Amino acid sequence: MKLVITFVLLLLASIAYSADPTILAGKWKFNAKDSDDPKQKFEEAMKNRNGGFGPAGPETSNRPGVFSGHQSSRDRDKDRTSLLQPPDWIDISYTSPQVRVIDNRGEERDFYTDGRKTEKEMKDNRKIAWWAEWQDDSLAVTTQTKDGGKVYETYYLSPDQQHLYVKFKVQPLMMDSPVTILRVFDKMPTESAPAQTQNAHP
Repeated sequence: MKLVITFVLLLLASIAYSADPTILAGKWKFNAKDSDDPKQKFEEAMKNRNGGFGPAGPETSNRPGVFSGHQSSRDRDKDRTSLLQPPDWIDISYTSPQVRVIDNRGEERDFYTDGRKTEKEMKDNRKIAWWAEWQDDSLAVTTQTKDGGKVYETYYLSPDQQHLYVKFKVQPLMMDSPVTILRVFDKMPTESAPAQTQNAHP
């Protein structure tokens, strides 16, 4: 009987832990050493492609999508920059059901764990949409561009909760298989977190 009670208590504790997005809250510093090199990841994907990439990287294709030839050069530059140049740090806060992610560049995104869709019109008239849900102990985000390409993000912690992992799965329409990129962030003491400066925007 004691074993049954112990099992039930452990199960309830596990459910409580996995259902609490506040575990992601805090300030996190980018760890380049333990993170994937996105440029290398795309180069590896280019070697296995069935066509569609130009010599300079994922730029040209006969089919629309993320990094496709149907995007303007400005669009492709923005998409590549967001993946190839990670922020120095990010600050995550949670007020149910909203998860807010802010980085040192002044970029801000809100995710809602109830699955609602958020749409945002960019300065260059592009419109993107994303939606999120809490799955066990991780935040799963799907972002869809206007032309149909998708980026999947998963935010989750290391077992000791001292490291934040952000896994990107990029699915350009010109590729049969997605490109997976892992970013690692180290937990920062609150008092040592850098302040966001006035010149955060270029």
